[in-house]
Amino acid sequence: MLNTSLPCFTLDEAYTDTCSSITTTGEYSCLRMVFHLKRLFSYYMAQIYIPSSLLVIVSWVSFWLDRTAVPARVTLGVTTLLTMTTQAASINSSLPAVSYIKAVDVWIGVCLAFIFAAVLEFAWVSYRGSLQDEYTFITKTLSEPLF
Repeated sequence: MLNTSLPCFTLDEAYTDTCSSITTTGEYSCLRMVFHLKRLFSYYMAQIYIPSSLLVIVSWVSFWLDRTAVPARVTLGVTTLLTMTTQAASINSSLPAVSYIKAVDVWIGVCLAFIFAAVLEFAWVSYRGSLQDEYTFITKTLSEPLF
């Protein structure tokens, strides 16, 4: 076999076979060549899957921040969301345009959904916290004597 290579692939096996093709004009002999390629996954792990997983994990740090640390939580949520969006655009520009959904599209979509859910969780916690603060203020005010 020739010493050949393709980027991101290794050639595991290649063989030829004879075949016959029947058409409206007659039967013809043909030659078939079959290639068995194996995708090198390390590039995709290092460039797509590990960085996007780390971004999702970083967005979850906001769960451990105090709800009153609004600037930190907003910065963390928005930064991870924008970074993930930029990474998704970069990934899509480096891959060929196809009409179907690829596995990496699903992965990026799920990562974006997790990061967006962390931002929504912050909004929910802030809203519920403000209601709790208001309730605490009202009950404290009402429990104090007027005189």
